[in-house]
Amino acid sequence: MKLNKYILIAFASIILATILWYTNLIAKDLQTEETKRMQLLAEATKMLASTEISESETIDLLLKIVQGNTTIPVVVTDNDDNIIMMRNIVGNDSTASEETKRQAAAYIIENGIRIDLNIDKGYQQHFYYSDSHTLRMLSYYPLIQIGLVTLFIIFGYTVIVRARRQEQDKVWIGLARETAHQLGTPITAIAGWTELLRTEELDNQTVATEIDKDNDRLKAIADRFSKIGSEPAMISEPIIDAINNTINYLATRIPSTVSIKLQNSCTDDTTTYHNKTLIEWTIENICRNAVDAMNGKGEIVITLKNDTENTIIDIADNGKGMTKSTARRIFKAGFTTKKRGWGIGLALAKRIVEKYHKGKIFVRSTAPGVGTTIRITLKRRD
Repeated sequence: MKLNKYILIAFASIILATILWYTNLIAKDLQTEETKRMQLLAEATKMLASTEISESETIDLLLKIVQGNTTIPVVVTDNDDNIIMMRNIVGNDSTASEETKRQAAAYIIENGIRIDLNIDKGYQQHFYYSDSHTLRMLSYYPLIQIGLVTLFIIFGYTVIVRARRQEQDKVWIGLARETAHQLGTPITAIAGWTELLRTEELDNQTVATEIDKDNDRLKAIADRFSKIGSEPAMISEPIIDAINNTINYLATRIPSTVSIKLQNSCTDDTTTYHNKTLIEWTIENICRNAVDAMNGKGEIVITLKNDTENTIIDIADNGKGMTKSTARRIFKAGFTTKKRGWGIGLALAKRIVEKYHKGKIFVRSTAPGVGTTIRITLKRRD
């Protein structure tokens, strides 16, 4: 969550800094160009006024020059700041009232940039101008962008927080249901053995042995859930023990029409760095999903092998398979294709393998109507 938040803030900050830098660069260039244009216009005005032509002709020519400027607000005054002419004073000079234009001109005279034109001895004209409408709008652009980026950060952060909360809600709900599911099997079995004791159809030693198995199962479940959220102990030992324990446990708890086979190419002393309890849970979750995918009839083949660095476990079934789209989502918390599923088993498997064991778990192959193979790779050494 923190990582996503910091990435979002960093990304927004880079965007904002780039916008401010580039906008400032454009504004400075535009301002420089406008200054040059006004200086050139002022110089032309001075030259026209210095030539031996009548005052009316000078004003006519000056007006034509000023009218060529369609963006920059300009006011030309005499030595006493009486307005001789003005241009681009308000948004639309043709529709503005004379009073509005006079007020705008007075503001430019007071706050704008002034260029003095020495027309003749003792006579001056003053050339006032201010930033164009385009330049003023550009100056507001960074503020608008800051607002938009701020909204982007708030919106993005809200979406991330909400999505994470929804994911956490799904995990907790699924975890609660998974707990009930895990406890249900041994509790039901113990109740069954108790009932058999009442009917005296089995000898006490057999019942006691089976109750011990279910009691051990309850302890294993408690051990599994106690490891969630804490750092589990890892040991380098043969992983074949965890696989055999899982197969033996599932053998009497899945339909008799489903078989589980083990193909082991590792030697007895091949060790893998793992937590036995959590790996048993992972393999069990994958196998239970495989049983559901086969609709209670088919074959699961667990293949164990290793390379120089990793132990590889392939769990293959000949069930209904998946589309590529489904395969990309099966490890996400809350995703399930079952009518009564809650989408937590494979999400837990992914967490166990990748977070706690620093390994990998993925769909190696799948196709509708053919089956699915899920691969787990674990480090052989720490």
